[in-house]
Amino acid sequence: MNTQTTHIFLAGGGGAEDSKFLDEQFVKMLDLTKPLVYIPNAMRSKPYQSCLEWFHSVMVPLGVTVIEMWDDLRPRRPIDGIAGVYIGGGDTVKLLKEIREAGFEEYLLKVARSGVPLYGGSAGAIILGEDIRTAPEASQMNATEAQGIELITDHSIVCHYKVDDQETTMKLSKDLRQNIIAIPEKAGGYVTEGMFTNYGTEPIVIIQEDRVDAIHPNCSIKLEVRR
Repeated sequence: MNTQTTHIFLAGGGGAEDSKFLDEQFVKMLDLTKPLVYIPNAMRSKPYQSCLEWFHSVMVPLGVTVIEMWDDLRPRRPIDGIAGVYIGGGDTVKLLKEIREAGFEEYLLKVARSGVPLYGGSAGAIILGEDIRTAPEASQMNATEAQGIELITDHSIVCHYKVDDQETTMKLSKDLRQNIIAIPEKAGGYVTEGMFTNYGTEPIVIIQEDRVDAIHPNCSIKLEVRR
């Protein structure tokens, strides 16, 4: 399979109004003749019917009418048969564990590398980075257990970020030896070809131990790669 330009969307974990601008950018990239795949597994509310109802309430007003929920994490279509994948928020540890146990990680990697848009909200965003110990529920995991899917190279993701969290997040960056993308609830990032763009109404912060760079709304930055 030829590697295409990746289109990855990272939401900070707010409500539909908070992620509106990011959601709109995501939908613009979808082939709406194909189904959008929704992964609800970070949530604990099985059988996920309320999650699906919420997802419809967010996506249908944006023009997405064909939605499939794959809560069994079994690929039901080839990658060229879907519009995109949306991974919702909740418990980061539960989400990554279920994806790994189902062998669904390989499908997600192929989705991204095929140029099909991939969206992660909160926990769904965190698992796409290098290390999920940026999520409070994952803080006691060891490095092997906490290894993310690593679609965002050399960066780990913090969601629900607040300005008051800067010192704590800088310490986390040092402890994990990770660059951190810290996304507030009213912001979201779009990553393609190493460029990171903020689609939201608050700054997103890139933390590299003692260095802090703010990405303001509708601005872009080149993500630094160590290797």
